[in-house]
Amino acid sequence: MNRTFTILIGIVFLIGVLGFLYFLTPNQPTPAPEAQTEASAYTSDAHGFSLSYPENLSILEYTDDMASIGTPIEGGIDSVADVRAMVLVGEPGESLQDTAARELANLCAADGPTGSFSCTGVKSAVPFVTNSGMPGFEIYLTGALTELPSGTVTEVDRGPFYAFVLETGATATKVLIVHAPLNKSVEESDADAIRAIAKTVSR
Repeated sequence: MNRTFTILIGIVFLIGVLGFLYFLTPNQPTPAPEAQTEASAYTSDAHGFSLSYPENLSILEYTDDMASIGTPIEGGIDSVADVRAMVLVGEPGESLQDTAARELANLCAADGPTGSFSCTGVKSAVPFVTNSGMPGFEIYLTGALTELPSGTVTEVDRGPFYAFVLETGATATKVLIVHAPLNKSVEESDADAIRAIAKTVSR
């Protein structure tokens, strides 16, 4: 009897100690859920694709083939990313990736009062997959800025460009390009924001 009583007293004492320790332990804050950026959606009925972009930005659709995502300014938009549907016509033996790079290089060309810019080649091109599983490519191009009249040439890269096939025909392929504004170098572009938008592309 005494033994049973001693065991019971021991259990009650242990419960009391554990309870005391529990109330002495400082409350740990509950981790806050990861912040989610609210998004707005854009759908192109003309080309059959959709994408999302941060709701603090706006989209300006110039034509069925081209739009810019960015911050509205007087007379237009300060673009973070441009969205463009293009038809690519490949040359014999040319891969889709090479055709896309060639056409993108044509987009780069620009002449101004003090200089001339052109894309001269592909710096990198790697496979890219959106959140919906749509495959594409992430492409960076090398470029050359020629200052006038000195003729000084400076290497200025352009990118990123994200290319996705929308439609394949017998002689041509329609692609969607989500890319940095063409007037911005890689250093001036918000690559993370452009990549995040490209990740949302779906059919």
